[in-house]
Amino acid sequence: MTNNLPPADPGDHPFDSPPKGPGPIVAPGVGFLDPEKPEDEPILRGLQAAETKRKKDRRRELTRELAMLELKGLLPEIIERPRLEWLPTARQAAAELGLRLRDTEIARHLYQVRQAQRGRLGPVLADQPLELTPTPWVWEGVLLAGCPNLLIGGPKCGKTTMVASWIAAWSRGAREFLGRELVGACPPVALCWVDQPERDSARMLAAAGLLKHDGSLAPPITALWTSGRPLHLDPEGVEELARWGEKHPGGLLILDSYAAATRTLALEEASGEFAAPFIELAEGLEPFGITLVLVHHASKGRAGEGPAMASRGSTALPAAASQIVAIARVSPSNPADRRLLLQAEGRGGPAVHMLIERQGDVWTCHGSGDEVAAAQRRDQARERLTERQQAALDLVESRWRDGQGETTAADLVGEAAGCDLEGKSGPRLARKVLSALGRMELIHLRRVGNGISVRPWGEPEGPQGPPCPPCPAGPAGPQISQLEGREDLEDQEDSPDGGDLGNLCDRLQAEADQLLLGGMG
Repeated sequence: MTNNLPPADPGDHPFDSPPKGPGPIVAPGVGFLDPEKPEDEPILRGLQAAETKRKKDRRRELTRELAMLELKGLLPEIIERPRLEWLPTARQAAAELGLRLRDTEIARHLYQVRQAQRGRLGPVLADQPLELTPTPWVWEGVLLAGCPNLLIGGPKCGKTTMVASWIAAWSRGAREFLGRELVGACPPVALCWVDQPERDSARMLAAAGLLKHDGSLAPPITALWTSGRPLHLDPEGVEELARWGEKHPGGLLILDSYAAATRTLALEEASGEFAAPFIELAEGLEPFGITLVLVHHASKGRAGEGPAMASRGSTALPAAASQIVAIARVSPSNPADRRLLLQAEGRGGPAVHMLIERQGDVWTCHGSGDEVAAAQRRDQARERLTERQQAALDLVESRWRDGQGETTAADLVGEAAGCDLEGKSGPRLARKVLSALGRMELIHLRRVGNGISVRPWGEPEGPQGPPCPPCPAGPAGPQISQLEGREDLEDQEDSPDGGDLGNLCDRLQAEADQLLLGGMG
């Protein structure tokens, strides 16, 4: 047979020839033969565009990283300038390097460089000793040393005057103020009184003995800001106070008031952001062990509540403080009563209650204010009484005034108008009402037979009144080992008669009353 095929090329092989007809065509470097018209292939154009974009992005990324490194190298020089020039200078440097950064990003980089210079960037490592303060107080039980303290009080209740008198006594070497120990020597003090003019500040300082004969500031006062020479808690103001702290480590800063210092920031008091300047200031002062006392106004309707709840605006502000001190008038409706209740609580230890009074320029402590604080709690409890509880309390107090002695649950069922204690569940509900009033410390309870007898709170034991009638003996019920599932002792609406369930509730209620009375005994 004759072979009519043309002689093969030495490098050819039948399987080396490309297939005839149309097929996928890709540019060299992709793995396919060169096309004659690559512009006609959309897949090829897409691959080429993607590769070009990756190269450009990579070059841009490398360029940005180099530019950021160069900018960070300039920031240490920038923060050596006045604080007002930091942001504009850093913004201009970023633009010249081709970086598009927001002001918040630039400010964050500036803050990191500043913290790194102070040696406060990053966590405390395992081989680094923590800072241990020998004593946590500057004013024992009231103000913590080297921490942010929040002083809360109503307008014109004497917050600033008390602070000035405290500083004056401490600077003169006094060992105590209002009966509480002053720890160590008085440090350098800065007064940021931006809510009052210079004349008011001068009169207050002169009355406390903190001015020299020529009217200038006397030690330990090193700086004074007033409403005419204001300082606000914007980044510039925070940095200025941090610089003061760097020059006076272990110093004392009084900022009065927070509302005036944040006025230019347009912050909503009800928002959590209201506490942001306080947190930033505490962070800036913490490296230097500065004791910060921030004065804030109390809420109008909550000035008599506990320190943590008395603050006006968001609760984020008291949450950011290490110690909270609240001052409130004992009798807000009686201008002649000058007594104040000072309450302090926080991370330093147990809560403190002090009954204090200002007489001219002299402050006096009348002892513990625990009973005053308890009386305020009782007043608040009275305001939250239900109609049934109020009617029961009125009956207890009226019977005592009329000489009828103590009141029993049976008296409550038969005499208390407005209690709605009729029916089979009446005695059980009466015991609930009296038990709830006892827990609020509005009445004293004692056990009489199988029941309870009560008298108004604070009254000494006197006429006992008729004892509770003995409960009729009924069939023995199941043994009860614990009070799980019992109804709460708080006043509730009448529930429909449940037959045996009502008797079981009565027995459970009797055991609960016995536990309550046993604990009080």
